[in-house]
Amino acid sequence: MRKNRKLTIALLGLLLVLFILEQNRNDSKKVAILHRDYPVYENASQLVKKADLVFTGKVKSKKNELLDIGDYQNEKDPTTGAEDEAESLPYTIYEVEIEELYKGNYDGNSIRVKILGGNMNGTIYEMEDAMPIEIGGEYLFNVSTYEDSEATLLNMTQAIYDLNAPNLISEENSITVSDIIEAAKKYNNET
Repeated sequence: MRKNRKLTIALLGLLLVLFILEQNRNDSKKVAILHRDYPVYENASQLVKKADLVFTGKVKSKKNELLDIGDYQNEKDPTTGAEDEAESLPYTIYEVEIEELYKGNYDGNSIRVKILGGNMNGTIYEMEDAMPIEIGGEYLFNVSTYEDSEATLLNMTQAIYDLNAPNLISEENSITVSDIIEAAKKYNNET
């Protein structure tokens, strides 16, 4: 009986030590929630009209980078005359294999899409309301494109859809994958 009591106390002590170690390990990763104002679209037609590209694709890889976002990097702001210093923010850049292009023209089989947030220097930066994007996942993307930078989602709540849950809607977004594909077909027929 005494051996069982000693064994129970030893096991409880070991569990307590493991719990404390796990808490310390989890505490070492900080999470910062990022907020950014994005335009919100009333319907799929508005969303498709604003997007440069609408496509489905499979995420092949991702990487985290600090990108400079200053508008007038190390130059004077033409309005205020103040000198602007480059500001770097963490982004996750996804390599996406394009499966079907619904709107826009794109030469290539894959495209890089950047999203604000990522894992940098022990801190996880997450966009508020952002859908988790998984390697191997298939999504519908609505993006703006740029000559000198990766494509960017139009917003975080309406510009990406998980094709494994295409009709999942929320209070903030009632637009579905079917709505977007239909709006893209209609847009293409009109232009």
